Amino acid sequence: MNVIRATETWQQAGAYYVRIQAMAKKHHITLRQEFDAHDTPETKYIVVTEDDFPIATARMYPLDKQSVMIGRVVVLPEYRHQGIGTRVVRECERWAAELGYAKTVLESRDNKVDFYLQMGYVTCGEMTDGDTFRCVRMEKELSAGEKKAMIETERLILREYAPDDFDALYEILSDPETMRHYPAPYDENKTRRWIEWNLENYAKYGFGLWAVTLRETGEFIGDCGLTMQLIDGESLPEIGYHINKKYWRRGYAKEAARAVRDWAFRNTGFDCLYSYMKYTNSASYSTALANGMHKVKEYADPKNEISYAYCITRGEWEQKYGK
Repeated sequence: MNVIRATETWQQAGAYYVRIQAMAKKHHITLRQEFDAHDTPETKYIVVTEDDFPIATARMYPLDKQSVMIGRVVVLPEYRHQGIGTRVVRECERWAAELGYAKTVLESRDNKVDFYLQMGYVTCGEMTDGDTFRCVRMEKELSAGEKKAMIETERLILREYAPDDFDALYEILSDPETMRHYPAPYDENKTRRWIEWNLENYAKYGFGLWAVTLRETGEFIGDCGLTMQLIDGESLPEIGYHINKKYWRRGYAKEAARAVRDWAFRNTGFDCLYSYMKYTNSASYSTALANGMHKVKEYADPKNEISYAYCITRGEWEQKYGK
């Protein structure tokens, strides 16, 4: 999937297509109502495509010098519950911050309020009846280069990477003991590329490896998250984790991995989640087992000689953890 800032006519046509299919036709909204006075040449549009086909959109326009309105956040029905709406809103927020705005505002339908609360929005008005939906105004303060928190646990906060995480990450990835199950420790260039790769993942998928920080102090101690990995020839969603060796044997990897597992099943459409590792990495597969996973295969892997793959299904997760 690609997230596009629609600046060309053909891209904006994709935004219109999604809105006609998912809103106008489904809810019997007239085109005059759907495409109102806020659809102007100055309006910003986000479009998500899959194989060049538009599947989601949002629009954004200024309210004043400090704030912008995000609206018409729409995902085609067959693509919902895969985290795509989150990706659309996040990209609007990034674009708004880059343009110098300090706040994003939106009008949430009554059944979407919890979704926006989880994204850091707060209500700033009463519920009102519109022409088609009941809505409430919500807003969120932005900051340039903001490190967005994605998951919070009892002891940890998992947030998006930022370029200034380089030094703390390099301490982990350059350490021979920590990286003994990798072909070699990482140099500075590979470490910078690691951060860039995850920033790209956030934009492309809406998830990636997130920085793991201590809740009490904010100290960076590693990363954990969800990435698409090639496992025995298949591209599969994988929960990965790396913790600074100063903090080993305190349960941080298990705590973070469980939180990512729960986030993934609640915010994506994946029916199975995986973790894979080199056959010698007993600490990693112990974490996978603690995460409710079971071993599903071992296979020859040029990078690891032999790799083990562990998995938990959505049904197993629901049964074991009552989610």
